Amino acid sequence: MISEKRIKGSVIVFMIACLGLLITGFYYLLTAQIPLEMQIQQLIEADQNRPPLSGLLGPRLQQDELEARDIRKKYLEIKPAYDVVMADYVHIPRFKPPADGHLTEKQILAMYDIYMSGVREIRHFKIYDLGDRPGMFKAFISYAYLPALVELVRKRGLVKHQMTDDELNWVVFRTMEAALFDCNRQRETGQGTPEERKRLETARYGLSNILGLVEERTPEEGGSVTHPERLNDSKIPRANVALFLKLRENVRWSGARFYGMNFDENYIMQAAKSLPE
Repeated sequence: MISEKRIKGSVIVFMIACLGLLITGFYYLLTAQIPLEMQIQQLIEADQNRPPLSGLLGPRLQQDELEARDIRKKYLEIKPAYDVVMADYVHIPRFKPPADGHLTEKQILAMYDIYMSGVREIRHFKIYDLGDRPGMFKAFISYAYLPALVELVRKRGLVKHQMTDDELNWVVFRTMEAALFDCNRQRETGQGTPEERKRLETARYGLSNILGLVEERTPEEGGSVTHPERLNDSKIPRANVALFLKLRENVRWSGARFYGMNFDENYIMQAAKSLPE
């Protein structure tokens, strides 16, 4: 058993060593007369060659630090990969929203593919790189690596489907508006088991957050409150409502999923007759 005093002392040593590396890094960046990429590479090599800072904290944390170095390498490889993707992305034609506001099946399926590509990358990273019980070294570098990885995958998906960020955002909001209209109407039916109604409320909550139907309150007032009933459906095309019902098992976004959910399509489409074409 490692004593608390020894652990505290080792952590202090670790922090001092990290500070030394940061100071050294900034010194190189400010004073060296060599390309930035070469400076970064030198710092990486120095980091790879130094003894693990975690040696005093036991073999488990030492292994965590060594594995964190591998994640750091992947993180630094993202920038050149991102530059390659962006060279193609900038040539995608600018998106002009259609006057009728109609979504297409191709757009919804592209949105789903882009989202799920990110989900798969994160799952792969968590299983094969991060592991079930990451130490502080891997956890720390992962906070920087994961957002960069997701953005790289997102841009690759946009290039694959020849979509801009503006188009993807437009598709997300139009799809989620149609989805919330359908969920609100489904709620009116009162159908479903308690579990199904719970899933419906979860979906309405997630959709409200995506669409910004949130009333901000202080923690003393009970925290933020969502208002799915405040959806302005006066401009939602009827065709989008029908398209969501058709493709709902291929619609997923952060906080909203509909796989296996039941909808009374006849009731919903009857209610949608009041919507614009």
